[in-house]
Amino acid sequence: MDYDGVSALAKTLGYRDKLRLAQLLIQLARREEEQEHPEKRGAESAMASSEWNPGFVAERIRKLRPRSRTALLNSIDAMYQFHGGISAEDKERLVKELDRDHGIAISQNNRVSYSD
Repeated sequence: MDYDGVSALAKTLGYRDKLRLAQLLIQLARREEEQEHPEKRGAESAMASSEWNPGFVAERIRKLRPRSRTALLNSIDAMYQFHGGISAEDKERLVKELDRDHGIAISQNNRVSYSD
């Protein structure tokens, strides 16, 4: 499918779906750009040096203090939304590391607690 076909189909969407589609396209384009030009990534991204630093993420999560697992995952999504997004596997890995090493615990009923 070419641009004109996608454009015609996009015009049939409601405004919320158009916004969601626009966000998805931006994330996909940024991810593709990062893969094609990895040398630019470090200079342009404010989170590049701390991207996979769970301590940095833990600090931000402690400020936000989400109370449920869903809210925690949404907070992590928001941190990475302008950096090409984060995969579900990476989010789960990050949550496990926060739970294991950074005092952010998730109970069996999906409630988040913090040890200060």
